[in-house]
Amino acid sequence: MGALLLLALIAIAAWIGWRALMRERDRIARELRDQSRKPPEATTLERDPETGVYSARPDRE
Repeated sequence: MGALLLLALIAIAAWIGWRALMRERDRIARELRDQSRKPPEATTLERDPETGVYSARPDRE
């Protein structure tokens, strides 16, 4: 009887752990999906007068 009770407790704990794992997996997938939908940040390009090459403008503070 004691072994059956212990087995039932282990099964319940495994089921609760599995549900928590699936919830966390869904949360992470939702965050990644939301991030992929955001438009990329705009970068201002600046032309180097000497070489004529465009490059990202350095941050000015």
